[in-house]
Parts: sequence; structure tokens; C-alpha cells
Amino acid sequence: MVNIAELIEQVKHFHEVKNFEKAIEAATLLIHLGDEAEHMTALGSVYAFALQVRCYAYVGLKNYAEALEDADIIVQILPHETIGYSYRSSALLQLDEIERAKEDLTHLLSFNLPPDQRVRVHHSMGLVEYIAGNYDISIHHYVKAIQLDPAKHLLSYVNMGIIYFCQGDMAAAWNAYKTAQQLDPSHDSVQMGLAVLHADEGQWDEALAIWHSLAAQHDVFTDVEKVVERYYHWTPPMADLVRQIAARAGSAAA
Repeated sequence: MVNIAELIEQVKHFHEVKNFEKAIEAATLLIHLGDEAEHMTALGSVYAFALQVRCYAYVGLKNYAEALEDADIIVQILPHETIGYSYRSSALLQLDEIERAKEDLTHLLSFNLPPDQRVRVHHSMGLVEYIAGNYDISIHHYVKAIQLDPAKHLLSYVNMGIIYFCQGDMAAAWNAYKTAQQLDPSHDSVQMGLAVLHADEGQWDEALAIWHSLAAQHDVFTDVEKVVERYYHWTPPMADLVRQIAARAGSAAA
């Protein structure tokens, strides 16, 4: 017979250490117990907990279709809580279901969210609107995120830099990245963006110096397509510049 208390502790442990495969395995056992229980009220909270852990683990493994299935159930059983909408919007975004992701994020903003969570939602809305091509609305959400957390929300400046780049406003793009650099000079997203801006202006020595520095710190730089996926999945012009930097770095090494 399954010891539910021990199984719950296993799920918590695997979730905390981000062992996604084991978390899914243990959470699935709990979910099946909830599915089969004659008295769901006794296992209701455990069932919801297990679904949340499994959904998070699926997102961690980039199994977004499975995450979406779990998130749909979480929304159904916890319609007045934020967690299901948050996970579902993340999965929808990765599955390119942009309008549906926007609906969930808009609904999240109707909640009385604590400031840190509201910042995250505005940041996600900025990304969704950017992907949809609504650059001005995207900037609005990033500005809202910065207003709520001006000292910490570095990635809002980074993403604003990307938008300005796409709009051809290079002065604004440089300014956004320089502002982000002041918050964290060594952040990889900031450094990658500066390398791309240098490359766009033909300043290859500066771009390559940043590339080599990042490559010495991050294993992902051994595969240029992984770098593109990590930083510029939704921004082909900047992705092309990354490939040019990598090609030049490879030529120099040879």
C-alpha cells in the first residue's frame, strides 16, 4: 500500500532539487491516487499540489503540450487562484498560442497580485505583445514592470532593447542595454545584446571579445543554435547577427 505522506515528501524533494523526471514520476502516482479515490475531498489538496508540481516539471523539461494539459485541469479545479493561469500562459506561449496566452495573462492582471508577481505578469505580457508585433503595447508593459521594481527588473530593459533594435531605433536600443548593464554588468543577456549591437555596427573586435568571454563562462556557447534559442528565439535579425559572430569566432580559432 502506498504511503501518501512519504510520497508527498518525495514529490516536494524532487521539486525542490529540480529533478524533473523524478518529480513527474512521483507526482503522477499522487495524481492517480486522486483520480481513483472514492472520497476526493480527502485527497483534493494533494491532487492539486501534485498537478502543480508535475506541470512545473513538464515546463522545466520543455514538454509544453503535457504542461498545458495539466494547467487546464489546474484552472478547472482552482479557478480563483493564479497558479493554473500562470503555468498555462507559459505553456501556450511556448506553443505559439499567443492570443490564448495573452487572455490568461490579462486575466492574471485582474487578480489582486503582490508586486513581485504583477511584475512577472507585465514582463510576460511584454513578451507576448512583442511576439504579436504590438511593439508600443509591449514597451508599455515593460515600463510598468520597471515602475513596480526599478532596481531589479533588468530583463525588461534587455527586452526593450530588442524591441528598439527591431524598430531600427539604435540609439534607444543602446540606451536600454546600457541601463541594463548598470544594473548587472556581467549578466549574459546584457552582454549578448551588447555583442549583437556591436556586430550590427561592424565593430567585430568588440563583439568577438564579448563572445569569447561568454563562451568561457557558459557551455551553451559550444552550439550556436542553442545560443540563438536561448536569447533570440523570437528575433530573427538578432539571431542572424549571433550566427555571424559565431562564424567569425570559429574562423579566428581555426
